[in-house]
Amino acid sequence: MSYLINLSLAHKQIVVIGGGKIAKRKVEGLLKASENCQIHIVAPEIRSDFPTAQNLTFAKKSL
Repeated sequence: MSYLINLSLAHKQIVVIGGGKIAKRKVEGLLKASENCQIHIVAPEIRSDFPTAQNLTFAKKSL
């Protein structure tokens, strides 16, 4: 089952929990969707091939 929605992410703050392959895929999609949003990643470890951008911040914390 799919549930599609349209959101304006411009000037929004987004939190992604986790630093694995699924989080990587989600962050890549968010970066494509909006350059003006601020994305915060919270995870104990971040993949070495995780995307980097000015609007990304990382917090290494245990979940």
